[in-house]
Amino acid sequence: MPFEESGNKTALAEEKQNRRPLIALVTHGVPQDEIPVELGDASDQVIDGAIPLLRNNRLPAGSDGAILWMKGDRLLEGSSEVLREAVVSSPGRTLVPIHLPCLPELDLLGLQPRIWTRGQASDHITNQFRIAGSVSPSPEFVAFLEEEGSKEPWARIYRALLSASINPRKASEDLFAFWSDASVLLPTLRALVLYNLIVLAIRVVEIGQASKLAGLAMDYFPRSAELAFLAGWLAVKEGNLASSRHFAQQAIESGDPAYAGCGGERSYRSQWLLGLAFEIEGKQRDAIENYSHGAVRRPAYPPAVLGLLRQRLWYDHARALTSTVLSDLVQREPQYLELVLHFLLLHRLFNPAQEMLESSPASDEQRHRLQSALDERAAAFRSQPRKKEVAPGALLIGNFWVNSSLARINRELAAALSAQPGVEVAMEPADFANTPGKALPHFEAISEGLKHRLRRLDLTIRHYWLPDFGPVPCGKLVVTFPWESGSMPVRWVEQIRQNVTEMWVPSQFTKDVLLSAGVESERVQVIPNGVDTNIFTPEGSKWRPEGCRSFVFLFVGGAIARKGADLLWNAYSRAFSSHDDVSLVVKDLGSATVYARTSLLDLLRAAARKPGAPHLMILTEELEDSNLASLYRGCDVFALPYRGEGFGMPLAEALACGKPVITTGLGPAREFCSSEASFFIPARIIEMPGVQNEFGPMTGPRTWFEPDTNELARTMRYLYERRDEAASKGVLGVQTIRERLAWDRIALMQMERIRRLTEP
Repeated sequence: MPFEESGNKTALAEEKQNRRPLIALVTHGVPQDEIPVELGDASDQVIDGAIPLLRNNRLPAGSDGAILWMKGDRLLEGSSEVLREAVVSSPGRTLVPIHLPCLPELDLLGLQPRIWTRGQASDHITNQFRIAGSVSPSPEFVAFLEEEGSKEPWARIYRALLSASINPRKASEDLFAFWSDASVLLPTLRALVLYNLIVLAIRVVEIGQASKLAGLAMDYFPRSAELAFLAGWLAVKEGNLASSRHFAQQAIESGDPAYAGCGGERSYRSQWLLGLAFEIEGKQRDAIENYSHGAVRRPAYPPAVLGLLRQRLWYDHARALTSTVLSDLVQREPQYLELVLHFLLLHRLFNPAQEMLESSPASDEQRHRLQSALDERAAAFRSQPRKKEVAPGALLIGNFWVNSSLARINRELAAALSAQPGVEVAMEPADFANTPGKALPHFEAISEGLKHRLRRLDLTIRHYWLPDFGPVPCGKLVVTFPWESGSMPVRWVEQIRQNVTEMWVPSQFTKDVLLSAGVESERVQVIPNGVDTNIFTPEGSKWRPEGCRSFVFLFVGGAIARKGADLLWNAYSRAFSSHDDVSLVVKDLGSATVYARTSLLDLLRAAARKPGAPHLMILTEELEDSNLASLYRGCDVFALPYRGEGFGMPLAEALACGKPVITTGLGPAREFCSSEASFFIPARIIEMPGVQNEFGPMTGPRTWFEPDTNELARTMRYLYERRDEAASKGVLGVQTIRERLAWDRIALMQMERIRRLTEP
């Protein structure tokens, strides 16, 4: 019999206007108190007689429709309104998805007739009513399946699925034999057989076979959302995240409801799959957005909830997630109370945790245990006498799983802190992750620190943008501050005096700015940024992007005015034309994120398209540190003619890789760029044009540097024409960086300050 999607109206539906149709709930060995409320509300009488109904497809006398319920069934989806509507609106027999457990995230899926309606019509499938079936059905039902298996395709499929818990390979063989017998299977059932074959292949860890079947499935049934979801799930397991996102999006956008599915394949389950792919990629904001769809569903989708609770977030982001998703979740489904409460404690959300604990149902034992955990965790963030047996605690707040110079500094400090005896350390992110942590240095140490719960808090170190000079709950506060301008916001200076114990600045230049703004000298410590001289070294592979010409200038940083990207292009286009055998490679950082509003990339691209313009290549993809080091080694000269820098990390990295640098002659560069390997461009101090002081009144004019573009052009041409001299000068800067800026030396400076700040 052909299958149709349920929904055709009948005379019975029209009859509702005159009388209420009589619907029987037909059971098989089910005690009255085990009947779900939804089924009781949808029906008018209860009759024991499921096997005869299955065998004869005849409604009980006097009834207009029937719903069948077996002992051991559990309702997964279907309100009383949906159930009653399904009975009165679709004549004939309706098959319902029946779930059997197999894998944590994937059920086996069968179909059984569970709804009968007076009237002659084809069979149809509904996805609005679904049941978790028993893996140990009654002997009478098993006997019926044996009897009807050759007549009813759904029974033959279900009989094979019941054997899967004991012998999954035998179940696969039975299903494959059935798949091969195309004459007895309609497309909907063929898709269902193929789905179960894939799940069973995964069950017995034959991932290659499962992937082969998934490819076959998408060829045969491209409109099946469940099969598209399954193909995406497999793609995640194989590490093919782009394919996974493609299939998940296909399930959401183009699924045909005529196919049976496990539920949510066109919405929250595929969105969970998208979230999982984004999480693996390190795109935390996108992961949370997709997981949230399943967490706000009623009932919540457990893998989506667990996906959210895996995230380690900044305090503000965790608080927002609590107010928009987690608080309502616990009120609706108290079984998540303990998991959510531990999430709140990890994120220092003590007041929301207390409110949640007081308003949620819990046993006395559970309430006492959770209250004790809450009190202990909150006490660590209150001033308390020092106990000899408890080490001082330090909390480092900043970005870690991000490709940026700030995050690189934080990772090194976190690793140094973790290895330091006598200090207990925890870490907290300051924004969403945007790159996989496993691809970055010190992953294990930082992961442990992000999960660690301090027993006491003596020192908070903040290093992120925008800087935060607000008070801490207890202990001392250090703010690492890479400021680039010649003056500071007045309110920042006031907050520093009130709340900050020490300011760590990367250069004497930045310290001088703070002192001139009115910050006390004893409150400011110069701790330069470090360089990983095991990665950024002259030895190693060299990389030039395909298409580069024989001589390469390299720029690394945000393509913004403060970094001098426009100055560099102006000088480069004066010194060279399209006829010169030279390339300028711009490795952009942050134009899609922190510098999105101020990026000059579009202007650079437009200028490079003009007739006669010299060759320009722009790189925007994320690079691991090792690949970035290869890019430095592959260039001939590094150029960073900044207008404003607090330090200039790419300069140090390029010098460590043995490359000469061209940079601004004022500001921090002269503090660590050796004169033997550096070409300093004369500059003057000017007031920043058209600046809007978004931070409020400043302590003085907001200034930056203006390098001499003509001199920059002459220097670039000079080094292009004297390539041997450029190469020999680059080697001279390596030792200076190793001696002064290697991370082990910088870590000693940081740890000395931490020791002084945390000692009694």
